[in-house]
Amino acid sequence: MKVHVNANKALHWLNEHQPASAGQLASTGMMSRREAADAIAYCERHGVFKRVNARGSNSAGLHLYVLTGRPLPAVKQRSTEPCFDALLTAWGIATVPPVLTAKVSSRRGENC
Repeated sequence: MKVHVNANKALHWLNEHQPASAGQLASTGMMSRREAADAIAYCERHGVFKRVNARGSNSAGLHLYVLTGRPLPAVKQRSTEPCFDALLTAWGIATVPPVLTAKVSSRRGENC
């Protein structure tokens, strides 16, 4: 998850340069302006960064970010193979196919 990696970079950078703006983070060259904005939004959503208004700016002006002291959440590892057993059970479908006996073929006289 690239946004988590960028958020971790932003966290370490902001630890030494707070308060800082998204533009200052992007100007470091660690990530693009869009990636910096996504990383900051991710950190804000998880309570890692807090937005503060710069002195003398209006509400639509420059926003600075500071650390809240909360760590980034761990990335959840997803299983690589989907499992539909619970859904099949809910629908009443067998998860293990039944063994069916075959009748003798009338065409060849052999088992199918």
